[in-house]
Amino acid sequence: MLRPFALAACLLIAGCGNLTTPTAEQPAEAAAVAEAPPETDYLAQGKQQGYEAAVAAQGAGEAGWAGVATKWGYAIASLGLVPADHPDYATAQAKIAEYTTNQGVAYQRDAAYQAKAAAAPPQEPAKNYRTYTAQSGLTGTTEIEWRWLKGAELECDYGTCFGMEVVAVEGCDNALYVELALEDESDVNIGMTNDTTGKVSAGQKARLIFNTFDESVDSASISEMSCY
Repeated sequence: MLRPFALAACLLIAGCGNLTTPTAEQPAEAAAVAEAPPETDYLAQGKQQGYEAAVAAQGAGEAGWAGVATKWGYAIASLGLVPADHPDYATAQAKIAEYTTNQGVAYQRDAAYQAKAAAAPPQEPAKNYRTYTAQSGLTGTTEIEWRWLKGAELECDYGTCFGMEVVAVEGCDNALYVELALEDESDVNIGMTNDTTGKVSAGQKARLIFNTFDESVDSASISEMSCY
């Protein structure tokens, strides 16, 4: 180490070789600056989800419209995340309006399906007869087993028709008469129709066909069944 007086002398004579003043080293960065994650393209994401909803709608059956509406909802939610100050905001809002209309259509079709399913009577197994206590003669009664005809079993001569298969447990000596009340979609009674068989032996099956020209008829129910 140079003593103070030697250092002063050295400075006076134009230098002391490679004498330098030590400097502190710069400390290294503690950690690299983390890069910001890429910004999510909510417009592209929403449009892709909208495409998937449109594809689902093309193949949707009656029971599939609730799922289609949900898919449109996903697309609308993604588009709603585009900030108001973003260049894609106006485009996103236009797509939201379009997809909201499509979602409304899906909701309407699902509601129609749900209403139809709720109104439909439970499907009866084939040959599942019900029992009706019919009038027999003037004062008597007799048991008639019956069921509606379904599908290929039923052929209409004209207009709208209903068909019934009956079994006269004890038989009808002369004839079996059945009258149906006709009802519209609101279950309002709007008319009647009837059919008659000839003699039906005990345990014998018979079929009756009930026709109507009224196109507003939606369903029918038994109002009278008599054995003569």
